[in-house]
Amino acid sequence: MKHVFKINTLALAALVMLAYATYAYAKSKDVPSLVSVSLPGGGIVDIKIDNFENPRKNSGNKTLLAVHGLAHTGRTFEPLANEVFKKTGSDKIGRVLALNFPGRNGSGLPSNKQFGDLTIEDYTAVLLGVLDQLPKQTKIESIVGHSMGGLIVQTAQNSLRSTGTSLQKEYGIKNVYLLAPSIPNPLPWLFADLGAASQIAAILVSLDDPILGSHLRLLSSDPAEQAQLLGIWFSIFFTNSLGEFATGTPFTTALESNYVSNEALIMTLQLLGSNGFARPLVNPGIFNKRVQKCFRIVSFSEDLGVPGENLLREYQNLDTFLTGNAQSKNVVFIDADDAVHDMFLANPTEVAKTITSCH
Repeated sequence: MKHVFKINTLALAALVMLAYATYAYAKSKDVPSLVSVSLPGGGIVDIKIDNFENPRKNSGNKTLLAVHGLAHTGRTFEPLANEVFKKTGSDKIGRVLALNFPGRNGSGLPSNKQFGDLTIEDYTAVLLGVLDQLPKQTKIESIVGHSMGGLIVQTAQNSLRSTGTSLQKEYGIKNVYLLAPSIPNPLPWLFADLGAASQIAAILVSLDDPILGSHLRLLSSDPAEQAQLLGIWFSIFFTNSLGEFATGTPFTTALESNYVSNEALIMTLQLLGSNGFARPLVNPGIFNKRVQKCFRIVSFSEDLGVPGENLLREYQNLDTFLTGNAQSKNVVFIDADDAVHDMFLANPTEVAKTITSCH
């Protein structure tokens, strides 16, 4: 009988180890690194998904989906993911998935148009298409959108609400975090409305590229030109109101880490309401408590996107518009010298503290 007990014990241990190995394998392999997404007008595009996994044991299976900003890539979320992984308790996250919009970091070019002709509607279709194709076992509990990505989260929710569903109802996304999101119509947005954003974009426009079409050029094979373009990228996203760079600006790592990308021109003109294009329209109340359990807007005091004292007020107005909450209690305002537009890269530790579900 002793031998039988030993054999059964070993068999049980083997089964436990196999079950754990199967769980670990499934966790790392159940998300495709590349998915094909349908675009409006009949086109398709391959979208790369970066998969950052919590290295800690028993990290749970909650997933956060990250949506990057203009001229950025999904790789920019790796530092924030590493900080988010340090969370414990009910906010513990096991994985961060970051999509890459077309034409960057392994994502392909659209089949039905040039890269530069991609629109807000195309980017919205990419986000919803990725959500449709991610396996249910990934359990996406949260979504974070930065800047332009924050706007795409809004337009995606607006599209879903128009058909009677929502991010939470359709995909189980309980928590929505918008980091310095671009502001839609019909709300005012000084950075765009006063023309400052369009003047910056005009510096980067490359017209009639035979492959990409007209686009914002941030990447170059010429070292001198690349240094100049990278300087513009840093100046837009990492400088404070005194014209100083944030301490954590990734001067030596931005290119090698693949943080920087070219950007579609038409989408940019729509985003800014420039050259005859209107900023995208979303409807009021699309994130009210009946359809979204937890919603937060995170704003940064040194964000050059909005001048000085108007910054917090604009995001409070956005919160009220999107949720119907007159107190704007969903806005988190980070007031610090390094609270620049890309604070999630410059100081991910502080930004990670705001990725907290509503209890």
